[in-house]
Amino acid sequence: MLPGDRQLVHMPFVSSGYLSPCAPLVWNQGFPTPLDGSFFAPMPLVGLNLPKIQSVIQEFVEPVPELPKTSNEHISSMCKLPTLSTSQQTPEEDEAEELFGEIRDCFDVSVGPCSDPDQMLLTKESLARNPDIDHELCLSMRNCMRSAAYMKMSESRCELPAYQFKEDIVSTIRNNQVVIISGETGCGKTTQVPQFILEDQVLGGNGSVTRIIVTQPRRISAVSVAERVATERGQSIGSSVGYQVRLERLYPQRPHGSIMFCTTGIILQWFRSDPFLKNISHIIVDEVHEREFLCDFLLCMLKRIAPLRPDLRIVLMSATINAEKFVEYFGKYLLKCFHGRES
Repeated sequence: MLPGDRQLVHMPFVSSGYLSPCAPLVWNQGFPTPLDGSFFAPMPLVGLNLPKIQSVIQEFVEPVPELPKTSNEHISSMCKLPTLSTSQQTPEEDEAEELFGEIRDCFDVSVGPCSDPDQMLLTKESLARNPDIDHELCLSMRNCMRSAAYMKMSESRCELPAYQFKEDIVSTIRNNQVVIISGETGCGKTTQVPQFILEDQVLGGNGSVTRIIVTQPRRISAVSVAERVATERGQSIGSSVGYQVRLERLYPQRPHGSIMFCTTGIILQWFRSDPFLKNISHIIVDEVHEREFLCDFLLCMLKRIAPLRPDLRIVLMSATINAEKFVEYFGKYLLKCFHGRES
């Protein structure tokens, strides 16, 4: 056989789809096709590594084990809390750390290990009251609210249906640990509720111990909502509003008195360096009605640390929500539900 000649090679139980990744010049020119799905394909033998091709084909042929399907039963069994009936000597914090350690080993949040020094510093810095920072943030907030850009955006904000619930939402979140906010798409809850909380806390002299995290199920929504909120505040993104998604981030100038938008996988990653979220004062979980697996897993962790962090405020927001299920899940921690709808 001369170089460049073609030979018919019979490869049983292999379809053209298996060969396409490793032999671009393979084609079927009407050769007889057996009933078992195999076929005769003309292949150029010059420059081809047949053992490599066979190994690639074998990888496709071997069955790939299916991942467990997402279900409430699977989540419940994976996040089942241990009881203290047999041992009362383990502190609650150690138990919670061990629980998360067991769960994270069998769960991939699709985010690499936290090795960035800046991110490690940010997630490990606990909130501590500082009167000087409280005063500085309060003055900065008042100046911001007097700016022309802020006042111009306030006109459109006041027209949002969610704005009429501002005082009720703020007072309820201030006095209760877990709150559910239900509102139609477009009512403004995603952009307004974080700002309601920030303004209430900073103007109330609690800016140094206020850091609001808002989770979004998708990266594009986390970035776009962060940019919108920054615009409504008359600021550039990265001033008091920031975001972090996979492979992209823009932190606020400082964590105190700030709003941070991120994906659900990012906040789950933070549990590794801060199991009790001590550097967070408010966490808002948006779009909980989607019941996405990462979101359900986050709710499991929040329920677990809620009694250990009585100062942590948890807000669940959704366009359409089955409040009864969350009432049953969070029990005594769920105290009120708002319904802001489009007019």
